[in-house]
Amino acid sequence: MSKPKVELLVGDRRTKEFGTWNIWLAEAATLAAKFSEVEDDPFSYNEAATVSLLTAAAFQAGMLGLAEFISTKKNRADRRYNVPGRCDLWLCSETCSWALEFKQKFYRKGTHKVDTILSWLDEAVVDARAVSHFEADRRFGCLVISFYGSEDIETEFIENLHTAIDEVDFAWFVDPNTPHSSSTYFLFQKV
Repeated sequence: MSKPKVELLVGDRRTKEFGTWNIWLAEAATLAAKFSEVEDDPFSYNEAATVSLLTAAAFQAGMLGLAEFISTKKNRADRRYNVPGRCDLWLCSETCSWALEFKQKFYRKGTHKVDTILSWLDEAVVDARAVSHFEADRRFGCLVISFYGSEDIETEFIENLHTAIDEVDFAWFVDPNTPHSSSTYFLFQKV
């Protein structure tokens, strides 16, 4: 079996996010590669399955990861007030904590404009912004784009995706590199 591939596409290498998340996403790719024996790709299901795998990868990377943790959020009707809520994933390293909100999309035929791709990420950013600032040191929205089951991906879509990536804080390309997995992109935007 080939080694999983994890590549930082954009992001400041001097940050805590780069140092910590690069290891975290490499562990996620390694865990996903283990699913190859059962002919599966854990990034091919939905947001909840992906976040579950990322939670396990956090532990493998030496962090604490809590999926669907109870948090305080801004009331959407009146942002002056907080209400009980949940956040998709809370990560904590020895030096920093992050509240992460996710949205997952799958490539389907069609080019999808850059603005469309960024609007998908913005859905996660809106959710991350609703998480109260005292829940974590930093808050991020994350867009996961899986290419599972996609063949003949349109060149224009890849070009638009890379143009969108140039506008975000961090992005990684993750490929478990097995016959039953696909490439997945992770785009992160800080709140």
